[in-house]
Amino acid sequence: MLTISDVTYRVGGKRGRALLDHASAQIPEGSKLGLVGRTVADVERDLILETLNHCLGNRTHAANVLGISIRTLRNKLQQYRQEGLSVPLPGEPERASA
Repeated sequence: MLTISDVTYRVGGKRGRALLDHASAQIPEGSKLGLVGRTVADVERDLILETLNHCLGNRTHAANVLGISIRTLRNKLQQYRQEGLSVPLPGEPERASA
């Protein structure tokens, strides 16, 4: 089973612990991260966009946190844009939807 610590292990230190605590507080007890019934592509997309938002739109930092190359991140974001999803511009955190 995938856990929050599997996803955030690359951040490390106090910041990583704070991210883990924050993320854990958002998940209902007994939940498996809401992963059951979702496709890997959907989970990946949400993880990428949430990480990008957390990094305030900084693609290099988001790619490092995710453990992927900046090129892979840019390609994924371009794909999401083509699918009609709202992707923040570089240096701009995701805006709250109305």
